[in-house]
Amino acid sequence: MEHKQDINIRFSPVIWFPAEVTEAWNQKNKRDKDAAFIAGGTLIQMQREQGTPCSSHLISLENITELYGMSTVDSYLRIGSLTTLAECLQNDELKHRAALFYEAIQNIAAPAVRNRGTVGGNLMYGKGDTIPALLVMNALVSYFDGTKTQLERISDFLERDVGKDGILLTSIWIPENKEQTKSISFYKKIGRREAFSSSILTAAGMADLDEEGNWTEVRLAVGGGDIPPQRLTQSESQVIESVSIKNELRNVYNVIRSEMISVTDAFASAAYRKTVAANIILSHLYEGSKTDDERKGR
Repeated sequence: MEHKQDINIRFSPVIWFPAEVTEAWNQKNKRDKDAAFIAGGTLIQMQREQGTPCSSHLISLENITELYGMSTVDSYLRIGSLTTLAECLQNDELKHRAALFYEAIQNIAAPAVRNRGTVGGNLMYGKGDTIPALLVMNALVSYFDGTKTQLERISDFLERDVGKDGILLTSIWIPENKEQTKSISFYKKIGRREAFSSSILTAAGMADLDEEGNWTEVRLAVGGGDIPPQRLTQSESQVIESVSIKNELRNVYNVIRSEMISVTDAFASAAYRKTVAANIILSHLYEGSKTDDERKGR
């Protein structure tokens, strides 16, 4: 009796190694949906493990030298898109000038992933845990669109369909944080198993107060998991308009929960994520608004 056996064949993609940004973009544009850019490869590996088919052509960016490294340009810290997360953690200037971004990277996955994963890949993933931090830092991104290199705010960049537009991210630009009378910043990731899993929620914030304790600028953002990265602009305005955050906790809390776009999945409900986000943000704002005497219990 003849025995037939089904054999699943995993096809290996064709990998290209362009040496310049224009060459990489042309190769991607030539093959359109049949091709994808690849940097560290951690995202594509995860997608394949989840059953997402790999593109038949992979355009490796690893030979494009201009996509690596960090440098100071005017008042910005420029980070090449192929700079690995591990390299960022080894850079003292980044730790000093972009502490919030540094903290976000510390909370990403395991060391093995950070050794391969890149800052560009984390951003292009669209759900990376660094994005809320970059949003509140007013970061800029540069990308090649087939004609020239463009520079725009990260909030505008995130509204693009980067896959459809064939965008090639080249670098991230973090502005110098100007010294204020009093400033606070925070980053918090809520995960199922600390840094080794996808986050349930990520929240970040930066805020400045004047000598009288009034909020002069507030930037708040959330993301993580399947939550779309977003600035909470209505909540920011509500905080600034508050005479005292201590007396406006309920109002700010309600605005955060109302404004935030959330999701429900197998691990947490949309309502739970909104509640956690509001509590994280308010606790940091409340603590940051305290005077020295209040902290000392006087």
